[in-house]
Amino acid sequence: MHLQMHTPSSIRRVDEIFRGQSVDLPESLGVYAFWWIAPKSELLAGNRHIVLKGPNERPVDVEYKDWWPPELAHPCLYIGKTANIKNRFSLHIKRGSPGRLHEAHPRNVRAKPRTSSCQLRFGI
Repeated sequence: MHLQMHTPSSIRRVDEIFRGQSVDLPESLGVYAFWWIAPKSELLAGNRHIVLKGPNERPVDVEYKDWWPPELAHPCLYIGKTANIKNRFSLHIKRGSPGRLHEAHPRNVRAKPRTSSCQLRFGI
């Protein structure tokens, strides 16, 4: 089966995936994506500068820009693959964690992740 992940009909809001305490996703392997569905101007108005560790632990400045292809209805924040989409989604979302999971660093240095699913949350 060929699925277009970037079409509005294939994108579900997070609150549409939760059914009370359950998660309406399959427990099967697959590829998943997180899309920014709010106005793109809100995303681009945020802090888009981050400092990552490069070779030999040297800092590397990265700035996210508006590079998304015009045929995409929404900017893609993250794409992943997993053996269990339902479980992995739950690890990313961290329900019950109010506000930011990581405190903002004054020099935009990436925070030490609390879990292996923290890549998505840093800086958003």
